[in-house]
Amino acid sequence: MHMNNATYLKHCDIARIKLWFENDVWKLVFQGASKGSMVVAANNNRYRRAITAFQAFEIRTQVGVVKALVSQALTQLFTYT
Repeated sequence: MHMNNATYLKHCDIARIKLWFENDVWKLVFQGASKGSMVVAANNNRYRRAITAFQAFEIRTQVGVVKALVSQALTQLFTYT
C-alpha cells in the first residue's frame, strides 16, 4: 500500500499553510489593511519513489522569489491610497 497523488497534494497544502504561518505571510495577507487571498499558480511534483503506509517523509518547498517580486511591484503599481 502506498500514498496516492491526491493524498500527497493534501499534505503539500497543509505544509504550505504551515509555511505561511511560520513566516507571518498569513498576517500580511489576511490581517492587513487590504485583505487579500493566497493563490497557488503552479504545483510541480517529482514522485521519486512510493511512500508506504506509516513511513516518515519530508516535504520541501521552494518559493519563486522573482515571481513574488514582480507580483509585489504590480500590487504597488495598482494600489491607490
